Parts: sequence; structure tokens; C-alpha cells
Amino acid sequence: ERFRKAESFFAHLDECSPQSWRYVGTCLCPTGEMIVCSWQRSKTSASPSIKTACIFPLCEDQRFYDAIVAPLDQIVKTAKEHTEETKEHAPESRDEVHQWWKTRREIDNNLE
Repeated sequence: ERFRKAESFFAHLDECSPQSWRYVGTCLCPTGEMIVCSWQRSKTSASPSIKTACIFPLCEDQRFYDAIVAPLDQIVKTAKEHTEETKEHAPESRDEVHQWWKTRREIDNNLE
């Protein structure tokens, strides 16, 4: 039942999402690893592109949070600030909209 519901959710997500959108989810395990999963509609296949990675702490003398979680937090914070700024000062001209998307892509590309 759980698998069927997940399949239904992803099918709906595939129908509703623009092809260029990528969804990313993370989970910090109690043992220190971080699991990262991304989902994106495939440009060449009927099946979506789903990638999952387990990121292990780099080494004992470098804290996992500082190496992995803190940079991710900064990316999310920057994306949120960019969205909040847009609520206050929405781009009006074609050039402003183009610049907004350019900035957004730069922020999103930091996730890769």
C-alpha cells in the first residue's frame, strides 16, 4: 500500500512539474551520514531521473555539519532570501525577469 501511494505521488508530480525543476530531499542519519535524494523529470525517457546518495563524514578532524550541512543551509538561506526579496520587489521589466532567473539558476546550481 505504501509503495503504491508513493508511486501515485511521483506520477502526479511528474504530470504537474516543469521538466527543468528538480526536487531535493535530505535526511541526517543518527550515525552521522546524510542521505540526499533528487527527483527530476527526464528529458529523454518516460521515467523520471531519481538519484540518491549517502554522504559519509569526510574525516574525524573535520566535522560533518561544517563540511556538508552548513553549506547546504547557506544555499537554502540564500534561496529563501532571494524569494523573499522578490515578494517585496517583483521584477517588472524583461531584463529584471531575466536577471532574476539567472540569479535563481546560480543559486540552484550550487546544489549540484
